[in-house]
Amino acid sequence: MSKGDLAVGLLVGLVFTGLGAGLTYSHYQATLDSEPLDGVVIDSSVGYQAYDETTGDGPHYYPHVEYRYTVDGDSYTSTNLCPGEGRACTGTTSEADATDLVERFPADEPVTVHVDPADPTTAYLIEADLPLPYLLLLGLGLLISLAQLRKVGSD
Repeated sequence: MSKGDLAVGLLVGLVFTGLGAGLTYSHYQATLDSEPLDGVVIDSSVGYQAYDETTGDGPHYYPHVEYRYTVDGDSYTSTNLCPGEGRACTGTTSEADATDLVERFPADEPVTVHVDPADPTTAYLIEADLPLPYLLLLGLGLLISLAQLRKVGSD
């Protein structure tokens, strides 16, 4: 195996590790100091994204839930369902899954919003454990990186 192949393998491993670590940290940080507040759902619908030939993404359905909440007299809105940057807590991208999730949060209904008091713009609706895909991405990245480093050490 050439040094270029090893470098590419190591780079891929480090990218996966970074993405997994970033998503894991973002989830952890969002849930660390969050406090439950009362809010109200403004809009609840199922969105659709057609297949994008440029990115290879889609087609898939996604839940769109917009809600309003108030912190210290200031009103905020958000569409975050999951804690942190990722969306792993919402499940798959099937129409049935998106519909089931949207039906949990009907428009004009009260909802519990989890808000970081230090940054009221950071909110989410679904309390969820750390999603397994984040840990798998982190673990896969570490395994790839370690395998590449082991190959470098054996040369």
